[in-house]
Amino acid sequence: MDKDNFTLHYKSIIIHGKPKEIIDEITKRKSMALVCEKYIGGDYPIEHFQRTYKNTSEVLTVFEISIEKNSGLGHET
Repeated sequence: MDKDNFTLHYKSIIIHGKPKEIIDEITKRKSMALVCEKYIGGDYPIEHFQRTYKNTSEVLTVFEISIEKNSGLGHET
C-alpha cells in the first residue's frame, strides 16, 4: 500500500476459457505438487504433501483451463 499517494500496488488477470477436469491421477498429482511448490515454496516437506494428497485425492477436483482470452490490470510504482 502506498499511503502517500493513497493507492495499492497490484497485479491481476482475468481469464476466459474452457475448463476440463483432470482425471489422470499422475497429472493430477503433478499439478497439485506444482501449486503447492508455488504457494508454499520449494522447501516444503514432500512427505507432508504425499500424506495430505493421499488423504484428500478422492474428494479433490483439479481443472485445467484452456485460455481463450485474457486481460490484466496492474499498478506499480
